[in-house]
Amino acid sequence: MIKQLLLSFLAGGIGIASAQYCVPDYTSGTIDDDYIDGVELNTISNLDNGPGDGSGYTDYTALSTDLTIGYTYDIYLENTLYFTEYYRIYIDYDHDEVFSSTEEITPLFTMPAGTNTTKTFTVPFDALPGPTRMRVRCVYGATAFDACNTQTFGEAEDYTVNLLAITD
Repeated sequence: MIKQLLLSFLAGGIGIASAQYCVPDYTSGTIDDDYIDGVELNTISNLDNGPGDGSGYTDYTALSTDLTIGYTYDIYLENTLYFTEYYRIYIDYDHDEVFSSTEEITPLFTMPAGTNTTKTFTVPFDALPGPTRMRVRCVYGATAFDACNTQTFGEAEDYTVNLLAITD
């Protein structure tokens, strides 16, 4: 059987699935003004960006910053002017293209309409060096959500962070 699979693979008959980041789905997205209005982390500054295209997902991976493993950082967020939102933030520290619960950099938190906050986190020593993805996700009216599942209202924004090893 293994020999047949190998021959089939060599002949191009079996595709190899590669992992890729999930795109969270929102049934209504940002159309009712449930969105992340700003994110700042180190050299990333994406303030007053509004509701995007309304889909609920915005790809800002062209915006990037360096973070050193073992160092502590502040991430600044601005919430929509219109509604209280629940937030979660993730960094894919092991570069497996999956945002696990252990990669959530802050516990679930709430932001009232029109407010901002700063959250502090430390890049863990077991994080792998290199570029990876950070996801900021807000959801209206639900606390049981992760980086990927379907929600009604809200937004997810992805950014690139380049994790650097500590140098002497």
